[in-house]
Amino acid sequence: MDKLKLACLSGALCALLWLPAAQSCSFNVTEEELKDPSVYLIDLAKFGIPDGSDYKDKAVAMATTRGINKALNYAAENGYSTVSFPKRQYAIISEWKGWGWVVIPEHDLKGIVVPSGLTLELGEAVFRLFPNNQVTYSLFFIFEAENVTINGGHLIGDRYEHDYSPSETLGSGTHEWGFGFNISHSKQISINGSKVEQMSGDAVIINSYLPEGAKPNDNVSIKNCELYDCRRQGISLVAGNNSELSYNHIYNIKNGTPPMCGIDVEVEAAHGCVGNYTRIHHNLIEDVEGGAIVCHTGDYIDVSENTVYNLIATVFSRHVKIYRNTLYNSSVIIADADYAIEYDNIIK
Repeated sequence: MDKLKLACLSGALCALLWLPAAQSCSFNVTEEELKDPSVYLIDLAKFGIPDGSDYKDKAVAMATTRGINKALNYAAENGYSTVSFPKRQYAIISEWKGWGWVVIPEHDLKGIVVPSGLTLELGEAVFRLFPNNQVTYSLFFIFEAENVTINGGHLIGDRYEHDYSPSETLGSGTHEWGFGFNISHSKQISINGSKVEQMSGDAVIINSYLPEGAKPNDNVSIKNCELYDCRRQGISLVAGNNSELSYNHIYNIKNGTPPMCGIDVEVEAAHGCVGNYTRIHHNLIEDVEGGAIVCHTGDYIDVSENTVYNLIATVFSRHVKIYRNTLYNSSVIIADADYAIEYDNIIK
């Protein structure tokens, strides 16, 4: 590179470094030169995605949710492997019919639905739920998908603004099925470094919904997440093989609806669900009203090197190992569990 080009490049870089973070600029370079061609930075204007500062504006939430879903489908259909979200607040709407997975037809809005084969770089983007009266909702819905990774992001539910009133349409349920991340019938799914709070139900659920028969999720990882102030659970595992729940900080799961556990492995075998080979390790779980880690059902569960401020328990499970955990003012409970052992746990 000659001296003139080098000087110009150095000057441009210096100017760029001194730009205020909020300033929007354009440069006389092509899109391809600005980014990896496999990465798609969502074009907010192209997909009609408005500013979501007023998350209680239903029109804004509907436009945003539809726009994001169109953008994700566009990325998947055009060969992108990664989608990057600009830093801002996004208002999201999720309206479901009853507690099942069938969506109210006139809205067709499940929240953000993630297609197969994408990595979502959420960064510091905030996704805030439009307050609703739904028994079930999902901010991010990963359904029958493969090879999905989600990094970062901050999800905020409507726990304190939710309408819990019974209705003829939705029934008089406990409204405990409002989720941040809802993973169902999917495989090779990874959630990393996300923050989830104020859900009417769980921060994360590894789930199964289809009425014609459950299919387990396979190879789901929830790692390095901060999950807190949700009404029912931090993480629920209902249907999943080869799951890994690790290095998460889960706290303030209380004053809600039972069981209010940090991590609850509760495989719905009566509905055909399967849950085998779960690894739960290096989590910090505190200030939860139910158990810190409860393996209510499921087979081949490994619980190790967690730090918890409530009990670790296994009930009705098989082939469970609980070892090298640190428990404060609590204990390990094994009841009606086959081939369950505990060893080298530290009680303080």
